Amino acid sequence: SERSDKLLKLTLQGYRLGEIGLLALLDTQRTFIISRENYYNALRNYYFRLIELEKHISQEIVFTD
Repeated sequence: SERSDKLLKLTLQGYRLGEIGLLALLDTQRTFIISRENYYNALRNYYFRLIELEKHISQEIVFTD
């Protein structure tokens, strides 16, 4: 996640300075969005699995104090 953030920032800076073309910027933005989407999907799946596990062990894992 940090690497995709850094890549996007550097690409935007390069585009503003005229060192990188529009297609490279758009490709980097697409990569960034896909990376974020994959991260949130993995996080969602993780919590779904924890909730399923909670059903079987009768103990709360996700929302404990």
